[in-house]
Amino acid sequence: MLSHIPEKAQEEVTGSSSRSYQGSKLFEDFKDLKELDVHSILCLYSLGTFPENTELEKRFVIYWWIGLGLLPRTSWEKAKMHGNTIYSGLKEKGFLESIHNGKQNQVINRCTINPTVHKWLLSPNVSNVIFSFDQSEHSSSPFFGEWFKERVHINLDKKYLNVPINKELRVVHLGSWRYTEVKADNNANETGPKKPMSIDHIEIENPDVLKKLSENTTYLSLRGISGIEEIPESIGKLENLIILDLRSCHNLIKLPQKPRSTLKKKLSHRTRFKKLIGWKLPKENSQESWFNKLMVLDISGCYLLDHMPKWISELCNLEVLKGFLVGNVGKKNESCWLGDLSKLKNLKKLSIRTTTDMSPEVFRDFNSLESLLKLTITWRKHKIADYSLPKNLEKLDIRCYPEENVSKLMNCAELTKLKKLYIRGGNLTDIPSHKNWKVEKLRLRFLKKLDSTDWEAVRGLFPNLNYVEYVGCHHRPNKFPNDGICWIKEKDEPSLSANDSEIPIIHEAF
Repeated sequence: MLSHIPEKAQEEVTGSSSRSYQGSKLFEDFKDLKELDVHSILCLYSLGTFPENTELEKRFVIYWWIGLGLLPRTSWEKAKMHGNTIYSGLKEKGFLESIHNGKQNQVINRCTINPTVHKWLLSPNVSNVIFSFDQSEHSSSPFFGEWFKERVHINLDKKYLNVPINKELRVVHLGSWRYTEVKADNNANETGPKKPMSIDHIEIENPDVLKKLSENTTYLSLRGISGIEEIPESIGKLENLIILDLRSCHNLIKLPQKPRSTLKKKLSHRTRFKKLIGWKLPKENSQESWFNKLMVLDISGCYLLDHMPKWISELCNLEVLKGFLVGNVGKKNESCWLGDLSKLKNLKKLSIRTTTDMSPEVFRDFNSLESLLKLTITWRKHKIADYSLPKNLEKLDIRCYPEENVSKLMNCAELTKLKKLYIRGGNLTDIPSHKNWKVEKLRLRFLKKLDSTDWEAVRGLFPNLNYVEYVGCHHRPNKFPNDGICWIKEKDEPSLSANDSEIPIIHEAF
């Protein structure tokens, strides 16, 4: 797992940890520190890079650890599993503190470093061994010794970037890493981009510097950077790139274009002649390096993109794809369509947004994407044809649905593994449901046209429910507990079923 980290660095971490906390207040308050394994210690140390009291998204933390080589890079699912275990362990022992929602008092996927722990991470008795400090700006920027300093470049607080690029860089995080609070418009359909309440403004002085990244780069984040209109072709040729985060690059209008084979160009003007005389033409180089190892591609919030390039359907290792555009713009032979994603046999998580009327062929072959577990669809105000969804979905997030019901979903009975159902905005009047669904978590937000019903009837539709949330809905179920915000099932509370005689039945949406 730590193949990218020298043994000497690992020895320094484990050795210094025992020397540095002995006799300190931290040792008295956090006796579990000595029980951490080397992976957890390294992951904890790596978060000392960020300022005190910073809110960090869990997703970003996992990305960060993968980029540093602290988690396995063979699979996103494996990396996430290991990362979740370490993340949860650090929270349970008090090194990381969870962020709670004020109204529902629910743990959100964000955390801060315990202030005492953060001070200890920056203390001299630790930093002399583990960290080297960049004092050029009179601020502490800890990295794991010289090895990490040479291979990690993160923009902590710069608004205008003049990036020094060297061939040893593995992690290049130029964009925003802070958690950004967003406020939705909260109209009936919640269309359009969200309104950021606070966000870093970052500009890169010379975008051509991106062309100098070396093949050693594994993690590249340009999140939220202004002024980037296109991604250079050279990014696609980074043989070891695992994560590409382009989220909220609002000026981005063009993703990199995969070059045609040079062999094909050289032979094209002689192809007809060679065929006539019976020569055997050499095969094109189909193994040309192009995002060969990419596991995560995030292009959500890039609203100026008008089509998806064809090469997206060729990313055989892709497991997470966010911000995929579904529309009728672009040439059919050059654009990637939703049905083309059925070729991605490892894709586990997908978010898409639609821009035009949905014809039946748009969703053709989409339900054959059997590996997909999590799907988010953001609809626009347009007509919807009959469609089917991948049958192994465990989480379905529907946003801005334009119709009153989802009767055009043709294979609802096949979604037998669905455990999480989230609906945000739109015109739905009924809660989508089916007797074959096993929904445990239900979130309903800003559904202004949702009809009022009875709380027991809602629970009857979903016998396995353990969490329900109503936010911004004009009509909540009668007798809904906890002031009509959220309900959490008690451990000893019995489950309800629509078959129970005392429970009023409301019709299913299908």
